[in-house]
Amino acid sequence: MLWKRKIIYVIAIVYLIIMMDHVMAKDDRLARLSSYFTRSREYYERYEEVLPPVIIYEGTEAVAEVEEEIEEDEGQGDVVIGSEAVIEDAPLPPVINITQWELQQIYKSEKKIAYFTFDDGPSLLVTPYILDILREENIKATFFIVGKSAQQHPEMIKRIYEEGHMLANHTYTHNYANIYKSTDKLIQELVETEELIQEILGLEYPLRLMRFPGGSFGDKASFKRAVNENDFIYLDWNSLNGDAEGLAMTEERLMQRFTSTAAKSDPLVILMHDTDTKSINIKLLPEMIKYLRDDGYIFDSLQEFVKGNE
Repeated sequence: MLWKRKIIYVIAIVYLIIMMDHVMAKDDRLARLSSYFTRSREYYERYEEVLPPVIIYEGTEAVAEVEEEIEEDEGQGDVVIGSEAVIEDAPLPPVINITQWELQQIYKSEKKIAYFTFDDGPSLLVTPYILDILREENIKATFFIVGKSAQQHPEMIKRIYEEGHMLANHTYTHNYANIYKSTDKLIQELVETEELIQEILGLEYPLRLMRFPGGSFGDKASFKRAVNENDFIYLDWNSLNGDAEGLAMTEERLMQRFTSTAAKSDPLVILMHDTDTKSINIKLLPEMIKYLRDDGYIFDSLQEFVKGNE
């Protein structure tokens, strides 16, 4: 009897695979969704004790439901995984109406404001969960986008924008050897990334706010001057959790690093990363938010600040 059950089980699996392939072949979007579901499910199973709920579809029945939604909403835009619904009325693009000097005044306010900023993304393994946490906590953040990653994951760019977060520029390759070869190379990468984001979103989105890979520290005077002369403004950070300071960093050490830097400044421009290798931030972000709330901070993205007085 056991061998009969095994045969039935194998036949059922083969049939399921054939049916899924048949359904997904109808639309490339379904193929992308299926890949995303698989990776999301695997990641969720690893971190289910700490992750907030996300939408995960399984089996042909769910694929059929997605197909039906796509047919009903044809022309409405891509389905964004992790969102409760596709946002019909997306927020307006930011207006950047301040100078470099005015931007630097962000550190001189006496208000206890925390600006979460995430560099180097987007990623399929980390960014969706960061967005889920931010949505649950009703916090808007700023994402300094690497163009190469945006090209690979345009659905994440759409979701970041549709959920009201700010997109900013972090070059196209994040390759130091290329970026800092010349000022022309740096500007070329910034322009390329801005044009890509606008192509993905299908609208004029100014990616004039940028962050230098590695920060603007050190001997970068000519690069900073070139950035400003080409109508970009740059921003570093004054707080971080050390997630880029070593792969062996534990949650406890990262939290200690964050609290030590947060104690030195008001307001806070917080540096974090949302690449595939920074999954520890999924666990750490809620703890950081609680710490800041308990200390009297409010949260904002950089969108309101860069508008200036307009």
